[in-house]
Amino acid sequence: MATGSWNTTFIMMDIPYCAEMTILDFQFSSTVGQSGKSSWTRLTGQVKAMAREVYGRELCLTQRIQYVHAFLLAKIWHIAQIFPVSKEHVRQLATAILWFIWK
Repeated sequence: MATGSWNTTFIMMDIPYCAEMTILDFQFSSTVGQSGKSSWTRLTGQVKAMAREVYGRELCLTQRIQYVHAFLLAKIWHIAQIFPVSKEHVRQLATAILWFIWK
């Protein structure tokens, strides 16, 4: 993967360059900004999907909060250690989590 101002016209050992790759659920691009944005966009979609999947279950408020802590926030904390989050992604994540908790 070419990062920053790497010269992609020079092919080394006949291995093509790729623009993006995923390592341990992190999306990496040529710049940190692009990497962070794509990682947070992907995570936001995953959190929304997980909340929708469990939404129909009959869980009490305590169980819903435990699910948020154990599964939804764990993924968020994982990526927050590497990439800063934008206000838009915070809003989307908070909306999905509050929607799930207050069914």
